[in-house]
Amino acid sequence: VGEISAGTGANTSVIVIPQTIKAGTAFIKVETEGMPLFYTLPEDLTLTSGSSHTFTLRVNFPNNVLESFTSTPGEW
Repeated sequence: VGEISAGTGANTSVIVIPQTIKAGTAFIKVETEGMPLFYTLPEDLTLTSGSSHTFTLRVNFPNNVLESFTSTPGEW
């Protein structure tokens, strides 16, 4: 659990311990103009040792709607 700040259109990298994050977990929080938006996992997400994931999150501004989220696993 932690907080990472990034600007508009920003790319951010983090290293996390291998784990399974359960479906229903508020996985990513985006805040625009003081309004928090959460992406909740629809299914379990397993993060394994030696792999990387690219998460792409699209927020419709000014409507403040999370439009899409994709996860692309790859090698470290």
